[in-house]
Amino acid sequence: MSSVIATVAVFFGVTTFVLLLAMVTPRWRKRIVDVIVVVLIGWVIARNTMNPASSAPPSDFAQAVNLEPIQSIAVQTGGRIKSFDSFARSMMRDVSGPRRIAGQEPAFTYLDMMFRPAAYRDADVIYVKKKQIRQSIADRLARVEAIEMSVLESFKKTGLIAPSLMGHPSVTSHLAELEKDLMRTARPVNEIRNALGVARPTTLLRILRIVPPPGGDQADAWYAAEDVWRGTHAGMEHRSGIPGLDPELGGRITSTWNELATAWGEMSADRANEALSRFAMLVRSVEPSLYPDLDKIKLENWYFRYKGMTWIWIVYAFAVIPLLMAVVYRWNGAYKVGLVLFVLAFGLHTTSLGLRWYIADRIPNSNMFEAITAATWFGSVFAFVIEFLTRKTAMRGSFFLGAACAAMVASMCTHFMPVTLSADIDNIMPILHDVWLYIH
Repeated sequence: MSSVIATVAVFFGVTTFVLLLAMVTPRWRKRIVDVIVVVLIGWVIARNTMNPASSAPPSDFAQAVNLEPIQSIAVQTGGRIKSFDSFARSMMRDVSGPRRIAGQEPAFTYLDMMFRPAAYRDADVIYVKKKQIRQSIADRLARVEAIEMSVLESFKKTGLIAPSLMGHPSVTSHLAELEKDLMRTARPVNEIRNALGVARPTTLLRILRIVPPPGGDQADAWYAAEDVWRGTHAGMEHRSGIPGLDPELGGRITSTWNELATAWGEMSADRANEALSRFAMLVRSVEPSLYPDLDKIKLENWYFRYKGMTWIWIVYAFAVIPLLMAVVYRWNGAYKVGLVLFVLAFGLHTTSLGLRWYIADRIPNSNMFEAITAATWFGSVFAFVIEFLTRKTAMRGSFFLGAACAAMVASMCTHFMPVTLSADIDNIMPILHDVWLYIH
């Protein structure tokens, strides 16, 4: 019944549109058709961007686990403090590239790899970026009779492969040969080795620095999850392996962590949720003075959950459409619509830079992602200035159009190339602390 109603609605809608189109002059008819065609193209692109083809839904256990408590804790990495959620996204990107494993949240995958490593040994989790290297690895594995061709075809398409296959002697020897070519293949091979290394549970435990030093300051190193676990494995049932920590609090942290590991290994979501909630509360109480504001952590989670706001390219794209019509047809109405959309896109762009500045506690200029987004923002600022100076000339709208196109392309690059142009926030290198660099 609903399909019939939809068909009738579309029929009457198309009929009404055709009748209205017949009533306007040929000149306006061409303008309307051009606008509709471009809008439809933009709508299709935006729809595919915001709703990409997704993989199978996560497992029942993954859906039942409440990640909110663990996402709100802080992690020390690369000399700065960030939320566990953004940290996990960064680490899982090193493992599986732009792909999500089994449709799971990166925070869940991080914990799952750490507590249930056996489940990932034969799962497609290691990302190989270069298609030539994928093909060469697939050619080596094709000679192994036990490996199905469908597995290799999937690998060549998605770039994901199981760690057990990457450990096959024919692959390891091939990677060793590729590593010798320093110009062409050494770097991609190093990325593969890094992915394999990060995916190990021992690595995930070692780099997860989640316990602030008792009585320490901002410059001190935080303690890793392996320090919490080591307390129990060393026979210290009532205290953790963290010096200076109150024995009672340390014992509760250690026992809660091990309860979490046991519940997770048994895939008991209720017990895992309870342990996650208690553990997050306990680690925040170790040294509250060193812990970042909870609202700031949640804001950082939001920022990275929505891809660093790189989706604003869509708003810039819709601003390009009427601005282009305004420049080509000297259409004042299209200029006004384009200006409103451009101002909206610029406002979102400004918000994204402001959020990043607030989260990082520094001017956003430490990597290529920040350089691109900041440069196009300044381009838009200059467009406003030049448009004001040329508002009564034949060039009106041209600079808004150019700025919108540049910002759209730049944002598309950051959106569709999340590995090459990583949105991760790191500390700025000491050599970059220079006023002239900020001006540059």
